[in-house]
Amino acid sequence: MKSFVRVSVLVGAMVCAAVPGRADTVTVDENGNGFYTPTGGQTQRLQVVTSPLVGAFLAYQLPFFVTGGDVGIKPGPPFDDAMCPNTSSNSSVLLGACDIISFFGDTLTFVSDGTDGTDSLADTNNISSFAGANVGLFVGINEIGSEGNNSASYNATGGPSNPGAPVSGGITYTFISDGSAAPAVPEPTSLFLLGSGLAGLAGWRRWRGAA
Repeated sequence: MKSFVRVSVLVGAMVCAAVPGRADTVTVDENGNGFYTPTGGQTQRLQVVTSPLVGAFLAYQLPFFVTGGDVGIKPGPPFDDAMCPNTSSNSSVLLGACDIISFFGDTLTFVSDGTDGTDSLADTNNISSFAGANVGLFVGINEIGSEGNNSASYNATGGPSNPGAPVSGGITYTFISDGSAAPAVPEPTSLFLLGSGLAGLAGWRRWRGAA
């Protein structure tokens, strides 16, 4: 019995050590709700801070430094780029973006076009007044979901050419245009590893008690 417990604990440790890469997630909305979940770790709420970029814009404090740059979120079908024609950047990638995410240092600034009415902390009456991170890195992504329940997903892998990328590893961002952000649900693999670790710990305690 003792040998079985020892082997179980060892296998559990080997499985945990064999998980490759990172799968960190960040989820933010336009109303000051932001969450960061590190790989295999506890979800933590992101603090709303003063944006380091010029203007009173909604910004979140990230727990790490990232590559600076801008991500433009365009409305998906059946909408077209003409919905939000005024964009702060000269980059064709961001022209037509209704939302702009700017990464600078260890902050994420969320700016949204408020032409349909100012109904969130991220809204600004003139999105073209937002200068962005202005570091020359631009990425354009499309919004998905029906009006009132829109979001966009963006994966940034470590490196100098991806806005929002950490120094190493990768991270998946979810930007919620309509609706509220909520903590990420752990993946089945993470739940399995957590369960294995708890089972191994319980077995180790029983073994210690029987010894």
